[in-house]
Amino acid sequence: MRVVFRNYPLSFHPWALRAALSGQCAAEQRPADFWKIHDFFFDKQGEISVGNIDEKASGFLGGIPDFDLARYDTCLSGDGAKRAIQADIDLGNANGVAGTPSVYVNGRKFAGELTVERLRDFIAGIRQEATGAFNQRTDTR
Repeated sequence: MRVVFRNYPLSFHPWALRAALSGQCAAEQRPADFWKIHDFFFDKQGEISVGNIDEKASGFLGGIPDFDLARYDTCLSGDGAKRAIQADIDLGNANGVAGTPSVYVNGRKFAGELTVERLRDFIAGIRQEATGAFNQRTDTR
């Protein structure tokens, strides 16, 4: 199993797109730094605004050893990260994403309240289906 994070900044959230860009540009340097800025944004969301998100993100990322802020700034002003985020949005739209978080397992959308227990059961059910299908004999000899 692998976990894939896709960006889906909500249009009504004033700094969501900028946060997505920040995360994308951090990830382009080191994937682990994406999770660091991701967690920072969630932990500090009450302190972040449209007016200070760039300063807050740069301040945080600048404190990570060997993080290249100049490369990060170049990424933010370029089109590559914006295209990657738009591709994620397009994929989400094509798959019926209407909000976040949205969870899919093997192409099946998880519905309902997202709890660890319910997600564990959902995954177990999908694994059981996959194992059952795998173990069925298709040999007709």
